[in-house]
Amino acid sequence: MAEYTLHFLDSGKPVGPAMQLECDDDRQAIAEAEAVPHVHRMELWRLNRRVWTFDAPDVLRETG
Repeated sequence: MAEYTLHFLDSGKPVGPAMQLECDDDRQAIAEAEAVPHVHRMELWRLNRRVWTFDAPDVLRETG
């Protein structure tokens, strides 16, 4: 098992604590990170290597 770190970012700056994941490989880590609810951009890292970037979801705004 390898350790991965999932960072939550807003305007390139950390938002809240990072999340640690233990996964067999990059593919599993990406799948687990995708399942994490988020409102900010996320970056998945393995040591000093960025594995994947997840964009912030589009926010639906009510117009009235």
